[in-house]
Amino acid sequence: MVKGKCGDWTVHVVAGVDPEDNLYILDLWRKQTTTDVSVEAFLDLADQHKPMVWAEEDGKIIKSLGPFIDRRSQDRRVLCYREQFVSVADKPTRCRSFQPRAAQRKVYLPRNAVWIGDVDVLGELLSFPAGRTDDVADAMGLLGRLLDKMVGASIPTVEEETTEPSHHMEGFTYMDDGLDGAETWRTI
Repeated sequence: MVKGKCGDWTVHVVAGVDPEDNLYILDLWRKQTTTDVSVEAFLDLADQHKPMVWAEEDGKIIKSLGPFIDRRSQDRRVLCYREQFVSVADKPTRCRSFQPRAAQRKVYLPRNAVWIGDVDVLGELLSFPAGRTDDVADAMGLLGRLLDKMVGASIPTVEEETTEPSHHMEGFTYMDDGLDGAETWRTI
């Protein structure tokens, strides 16, 4: 439980990968708050973005919160596969897989997102691990640990138009094909 402003920040991040394996930070939520509020924020993001997987730290907190998250997820009908990662080593080591992606200039932030002005994402990442806060860096470290499971979006191909209407299923024909205007249905 958070008393005043002395607790840790909770950070939720939503990201996507394009066909060139660029990582796009699509949404971010950061707040010092109670657990119930942060769980609802997670569910709001999962409902809005429909992620394939959600990374979270394994440990005492998730073991105690897991049943609550599961229940609220079922209540709200917001289902999302959640994968827990054990907090191995120190924080800088846990962020190593995200750092090279950023160094390759393959991480993109939205220019006009509301949260960009509210959260000093770049300031926190650039001052990590010596900065005042490291919660955004923790969240990006979890993203980095998911990189091998992320599937890049594909560019849809345009299908060639056929002479058949789109609602005409392959292997089927219309009942009146070949009847030359004769009635096809009669009532008794």
